[in-house]
Amino acid sequence: MVLDTNMLLLMAEGFPLLEMIEEQVAFKPECVVLTHSLRELEAIGEREGGLMRKKCGLAARIAREKCRIVEYREDLKNTDDAIIEYAVLNNAAVASNDKELRRRAREKGLSEVYLREESRRIVIEGLLEY
Repeated sequence: MVLDTNMLLLMAEGFPLLEMIEEQVAFKPECVVLTHSLRELEAIGEREGGLMRKKCGLAARIAREKCRIVEYREDLKNTDDAIIEYAVLNNAAVASNDKELRRRAREKGLSEVYLREESRRIVIEGLLEY
């Protein structure tokens, strides 16, 4: 499962994302974070400063502790392009709250994981297979 930046920020806010996913699938999926997403966190933190900088730093630390960090296609400048391509090549689910990224994942036949805002519950669409 490839996590994008907004999912990492949710985890930095204390949301038990990984635990909720494990409860639904009854196994511990491997979580992958592309270096593109870590750079995105760094850029957001520098741009926003203050509390957001701290939150982005915490999100990056959580990613390094709980996920496998993957350097993938550094020539791809767009983080979403890298996530989709990596997920397709590795038959991985995409975990994101970004509607456009989720739409692209669906079009490629990938499983998607997202937070349903109103209920604060994780939704998994498609079959996670590992």
